[in-house]
Amino acid sequence: MTITITKDEVLKRLNERLAMATAEDIRATNQHRMDEAAALDAYRDKLRKRLTMTWKEVKKADGIYLNAPSCPRLQAPDISRVIQGVKLDNRKAPYRLAQNSDIYAAMTWLPESKRPKKTVCDD
Repeated sequence: MTITITKDEVLKRLNERLAMATAEDIRATNQHRMDEAAALDAYRDKLRKRLTMTWKEVKKADGIYLNAPSCPRLQAPDISRVIQGVKLDNRKAPYRLAQNSDIYAAMTWLPESKRPKKTVCDD
């Protein structure tokens, strides 16, 4: 499937997606910071418990592991890179967007909360 669209319309849609991606990145970063703090608190609690154990109990106990949350991938920098590429492009003809292109991916990007559900179990 190919879509033909003007440069101005491409930039307009990309800037809309950039605003959504920036808001999503901020939300994901804040959530990640809270998850990190919770993981660190749980780790510290495990350490405090170890401090009260006897040597025999410590030797029998499993190791203490930090269950750190995985870091979210930022989306806005990818969309910004595509916008810069479109701004630098000098072509006068309309853009023909193929499904697997960077521009198409950036123009159709949606935050997780707005993506279509893929299974019946998705909330």
